[in-house]
Amino acid sequence: MAKRLMAAALAAIVLATASFAAETLSEVTIPNGLAHAKLGDWITFKMADGTQQRHTVIERTGDTPTSEIVVRIETLVNNQPQDVKRFRQNVGEEFVKPPVPYGETHTYRRRQESITFEGTLLEITILDIMNNGTLVRTWYLSTELPVYGVIKKTFANGSSEFEVVDFGFGDGNISPY
Repeated sequence: MAKRLMAAALAAIVLATASFAAETLSEVTIPNGLAHAKLGDWITFKMADGTQQRHTVIERTGDTPTSEIVVRIETLVNNQPQDVKRFRQNVGEEFVKPPVPYGETHTYRRRQESITFEGTLLEITILDIMNNGTLVRTWYLSTELPVYGVIKKTFANGSSEFEVVDFGFGDGNISPY
C-alpha cells in the first residue's frame, strides 16, 4: 500500500521541503487530533522496538470539549492483534499543551513544512522540544491525519520513538467490539 511509504516521505522532509523561519516559544499549543476524530478512523504506528500499534476510534459521545472518545489500541505482531486495550478520555479543547514532566521547563521551536504524500500536499508542523536549551524530542504533526494528527515523534538523537506506517478514515459506522 502506498501509505507505507510514509517513512520515506518523512525522511525527505529534511531534504525536499520549503522551510519557513522557526519560532522559539516558551509555551506552545498543538492541535488536538482527537477533537475531529470520527468513528472508524485509524492509524498504525511503528514503535521504537519494532512492534506496531493500531489505534482506532470506536466510540464518541458528541462533539463538545466535554464529550468522550474511546480508542482501541491493538499491538500487532505479523499484522495480527496480540494485545487489545481501550482507553477513554475527554475529547478536550481544540488545542492542547504538549506534556511536560514535573519539574522540567521546556521551550519549543516550531516551523511549518510542506510534503507531498500520495499526490496530496500536506502542511505539517515540526515541533522541537527543548529542555534547558537541549533538544529532547521532535514531533511531526498534521491536522490532515486521522486520530491524533501525529506523523512521527523522534528522540533527541533522531531515532524514531514512533512513526505512522498506515492510516485510514472511517465512515462513522463501527462496532465498539
